[in-house]
Amino acid sequence: MSEQMDNQRKKPDGSAYEAHLAAIATRNVASKKAAKARRDDYEREKVKDRREAERRQDAALRGRH
Repeated sequence: MSEQMDNQRKKPDGSAYEAHLAAIATRNVASKKAAKARRDDYEREKVKDRREAERRQDAALRGRH
């Protein structure tokens, strides 16, 4: 009986491993894209805050003279 089972099993072709690697690669791409979006948002917010601080400083300096 076990000889028949052994004969019926097909040899591994590596497709499961390749599918696993493809899933990891897809997840990595999505993760990098999300990280870039978060970084871009952070940088945009920093620029906005810096410009707002500069505007307040300029207004304060104009008010002194």
